[in-house]
Amino acid sequence: MRNATRELMYAFATLPADFADVAGQAIEDWASVSDEPATAAAKPKAPRDEMAGA
Repeated sequence: MRNATRELMYAFATLPADFADVAGQAIEDWASVSDEPATAAAKPKAPRDEMAGA
């Protein structure tokens, strides 16, 4: 029982570090994406607002 409790405590104590590792990698991947503007063909055109009139 003592070993099980110790393992659970260790698991909960390492959760923040594990999350930081995963989040850090995701942020690095996101930051490495090019910031070049998308072409006009890649941007979808918003639908016309039929309630706005002509």
